[in-house]
Amino acid sequence: GYVRLRRKKTEIVEALFAALLDEVALDLCFETHQSHYFQKHLKGRSKNDIFGNYPKNFADTFNCVHCQSIVTSSKFAPHLEKCMMGRGRRTARPKRT
Repeated sequence: GYVRLRRKKTEIVEALFAALLDEVALDLCFETHQSHYFQKHLKGRSKNDIFGNYPKNFADTFNCVHCQSIVTSSKFAPHLEKCMMGRGRRTARPKRT
């Protein structure tokens, strides 16, 4: 009765404490990794937010080798195709008459 109930409560408290300790340790590992990664890889980069994170929507820019215009990295290949080869949306499709 009483001893069994007391033992069950002890087991629950120990399991809760172990889960809480695991959560704190994992949080510490993630914070340490983020801090180390930021110092090693993102140091000196601009456009960081107030927490030191590198925004996902920030794109690097390049100068076109042909026309010298500034182009974002996500649009660089399509731009070169249009700029250097004279191709593009209009010339890639046959004309309708």
